[in-house]
Amino acid sequence: MLIATQLTAHCFERRALSVERKNMPTTTATMDNLIQANPHLVPFHEGETVEVEILAKSKKRTLVDLFGLTTGIIPEREYSSVIEEIKVGDKILAQVICQENDDGVAVLSLKRADRQRIWEQIQEEIKSGKSLSVRVKDVNRGGLIIEYQNLEGFMPLSQLSPEHYPRVGGNNPGKIVEKISSLIGKRIPAKIINPNPDPKNLIFSERAAVAGSISQELEKIKIGDDYNGVITRLTDFGFFVRLEVEGSEGALLEGLVHLSEISWSRTEAREKKFASGDKVKVKVIGINNNRLALSIKQLSDDPWREAVTDFIPDQEIEANLTKLTPFGGFIKLNEIVDGTVSLTEKEIKEKALKEGEKYRFKIKKIDNKLRRVILELT
Repeated sequence: MLIATQLTAHCFERRALSVERKNMPTTTATMDNLIQANPHLVPFHEGETVEVEILAKSKKRTLVDLFGLTTGIIPEREYSSVIEEIKVGDKILAQVICQENDDGVAVLSLKRADRQRIWEQIQEEIKSGKSLSVRVKDVNRGGLIIEYQNLEGFMPLSQLSPEHYPRVGGNNPGKIVEKISSLIGKRIPAKIINPNPDPKNLIFSERAAVAGSISQELEKIKIGDDYNGVITRLTDFGFFVRLEVEGSEGALLEGLVHLSEISWSRTEAREKKFASGDKVKVKVIGINNNRLALSIKQLSDDPWREAVTDFIPDQEIEANLTKLTPFGGFIKLNEIVDGTVSLTEKEIKEKALKEGEKYRFKIKKIDNKLRRVILELT
């Protein structure tokens, strides 16, 4: 509706062309008459981008020739940055806003032609997979407002690279905005990731743009190697560590230490405190989809494997029943090794089993992978 209103305004706009009109060719028929009489002969229509020749140029308007059929004007408000470079006789691309206004001339736009040109260029860049250099215009709690050429788009926080992702505890929106505000005015690499992008809805990703660089950096990393690093972000499921690797872009080499990889002892893993900025040593235990899986506990041997050597299958022992559930119980075999026993509620009642009491058990199986000893009540 807005575009239609603008086109109407242009079509009915009256302008005194004064001196420039003296140089215009005299015609005996209006463009409307020509269109009505020969609709298929007119080589340009509203909304199309056409090549025109510059006849005269001023600050207020520029006169152009369209295919030798008629004269057109480009009003000042439809100028673009190229207006400074063009001169009389040059041929440029302009978009037709109106085939004929009340003064009998076509109205065109350089600005709109530029948008189309830029969009066609972007479409080619999307097809080629090329990374773009974009400018951060503004930020909000959801991400960055991105400016590329004359177009704007959005980059969600999740699409920031590890280097720029805001490391903020507690998901505090104010702190997130404060952290990413340092990017305003800066240029960063990005790719457009919309499945079906259009100029009014562009989604950018810095993470996608640096994925190739991350892959190259990861080629220097070997599973099983140990590295020093710095904790960059704490989460409910562990924390992220940026590796310090000589000759590498450390910002790209970041991995997760899951809660289960902090310590061999579950109690110690829960109680041990970490903070952003802490220096830690980690072991790389996996690389998947350009993501590093790290471990602290695997820097040392699993004490369970040594402690379980005190037990063998079919061995009978007396041990403390530490916890009962409707499906069985947990038994403390020593300071490191726990065992499990399967029990029905009926067995628990018939044998009057109680937590904290000692009972006789027989070892059925030792599962080194799950770090568990399976028992049966004797």
